[in-house]
Amino acid sequence: MADRSPTRLERAQPPLRSLRRQRPAGHDQRVTVPEGFRHPLAPAVSDAVPTLLPLIRVEDDISSHLDHTLHPVAVRAQNGDWAARDALYMAFEPKLMRFARRIRVPFAPEGARGVWERSDVDQEAYLVFVNVIESWSPGIPFGRYVLANFPWRLRDAVHRGIGKRTVPPRMYGVPIESSDLLADGGTANEEQGVMLKVLAGSLASPLDEVFRLHIIDGLTLTATAGRIGVSRRSVTRYWRDIVTELRCDRNTAGQ
Repeated sequence: MADRSPTRLERAQPPLRSLRRQRPAGHDQRVTVPEGFRHPLAPAVSDAVPTLLPLIRVEDDISSHLDHTLHPVAVRAQNGDWAARDALYMAFEPKLMRFARRIRVPFAPEGARGVWERSDVDQEAYLVFVNVIESWSPGIPFGRYVLANFPWRLRDAVHRGIGKRTVPPRMYGVPIESSDLLADGGTANEEQGVMLKVLAGSLASPLDEVFRLHIIDGLTLTATAGRIGVSRRSVTRYWRDIVTELRCDRNTAGQ
């Protein structure tokens, strides 16, 4: 069967936790490096590729012998072999999680929830580790390069991303009020305009025209008088008739 390219999910997610439970117990734990995807144009690795990687514990030092073991797997990972990349992550995970735990997550008092949590830092740690692999130069010991670059890159990624100062450290749940379910202001203005036009249509001429110009169009009574060609006194009288008629209609509707 021909080698296949890794799916987007395989490239973006860290190894499953279930795989970590399969590690043998004891001092000499190992991580299996399966034969994964290999880019057809990638240069061939002259050294023999190991099938097992040692699990690097928190207190373990990165010796020259260990770096020699890691080197061919790191080359595979940098050339696009996602199986080798995930095996390296599993081997370094105890040390990586120790660096991740040094980053403080937001304190969330009772009734609040942190905007970002410990699990977010753990996910960021995997992405940073992948970036470290991509920026590594094969002429540098891989293990020492990881320990020198991963801690500050993780802090930088967290504090420039999910933990930057502009992000609120915590959030509180807010209950939905009935007012939040009402129509927005634009809808209310449209409904009000329709109601005013209905009121204007219920008035006799020339009261309907005075109502439209003064209330709907927003003209003053003096400007309204000039628009319809009557005196200011006549418009004032018309407006009094409008107010009286509308009050009568309101009282009638309330009975």
